[in-house]
Amino acid sequence: MASSNFKVFAESVAALNVVSDAEYATDTQRINGVVPGLAPAALHNKLYKQATIMAAALAQVLVEQGQDALDNDYAALVASLKKSLVLSLNGEKPDRNGNIQKNFVYSVEGKKPDSKGNVALNIDYLNAMSFVGSVVITKENINPGTRLGGTWQLLQSGRYIRTAGDGYAGGSLGGSDGFVLTQQQLPAHSHEATIYGAGNHKHDIYVSNWQTHGGSGGAGYQAHERRWGATEEAGNHSHQITIQSTGNGEKVTFEPSYLCLYFWVRTA
Repeated sequence: MASSNFKVFAESVAALNVVSDAEYATDTQRINGVVPGLAPAALHNKLYKQATIMAAALAQVLVEQGQDALDNDYAALVASLKKSLVLSLNGEKPDRNGNIQKNFVYSVEGKKPDSKGNVALNIDYLNAMSFVGSVVITKENINPGTRLGGTWQLLQSGRYIRTAGDGYAGGSLGGSDGFVLTQQQLPAHSHEATIYGAGNHKHDIYVSNWQTHGGSGGAGYQAHERRWGATEEAGNHSHQITIQSTGNGEKVTFEPSYLCLYFWVRTA
């Protein structure tokens, strides 16, 4: 049977020999410490009674829990306190030192903890994280299937990545490597051309002509006519021109700075 040797000091002292709670609350020697030769017996009785009654009460709790409460074994007293105050945890009782070793993981995927509270699971974490549809990026051309298992498809070379959503489905392809500007895509612009006028001018001409003249009796003669002349002035004027088009209609390419990596998509 458990036992205790803790007793209450001044257990049967008369009330007039113990300071009241109000006096004890404001007593300067309680607050600042006892001054030798000045502390009255009633103050000592209050001090010792309060301390020992709490110790005796705790000792009684230990006894009621089947634990000894003895003042000659400090370590055993601590162990008894732990065992009594921690009565049980999920059905587990404290050991002789008052400790409870309990693994709160009762089962994972149907597997129970071992004697040390550990659960051994056969989880392939790499494979669990690389599910079908996931993407792995590598710097070298190494198929992730050689390390992670599964079937992996290399994304088409030369593709840039665009986030899916907002009308763009995951896995859809689009875009092109270049584009040709149409006339409608060109900004509005004009071409300037000028033909300078020649001013008022005329040209000199020289006319050389042979003419036949008739005579009496059917006889005639020829005369050679030479004369100078000039054209009429045309006035100041301009000329209509046509500006020829240029350009070959080749594709425009735009390529920002890049880092080439391999994108692998798991398909199975």
